[in-house]
Amino acid sequence: MTKAKYFIDVGAASDAYYTIRACKLNPSIKIIAIEPLLIEYKYMLRNIALNSCTHNVIPLNIALSSTEGTITVSGQEIPCTTIDTLVQKLRLPCIDVVKIDVEGAEPK
Repeated sequence: MTKAKYFIDVGAASDAYYTIRACKLNPSIKIIAIEPLLIEYKYMLRNIALNSCTHNVIPLNIALSSTEGTITVSGQEIPCTTIDTLVQKLRLPCIDVVKIDVEGAEPK
């Protein structure tokens, strides 16, 4: 992680533990923190700010999936995109690390 330039944290959650840890280990890393659930996303933003990592993080309130569109998670309609589309839209030259914790939704 100390040499990584781009880290995608899928399912960053409210504590944003891995996002914040990566920020502290590598001050020049760019982190794409993805959290689809709105309440978790809001807490994630707060924790990122409290840990002085806003300059490193691109927070996204979306889901990643194998297709574009929307999905329903915990009663919420959530926009979803593919990792390929995300990389293109953000113009990422590479991805060094991907962490995925989506509580059983991995096959989708």
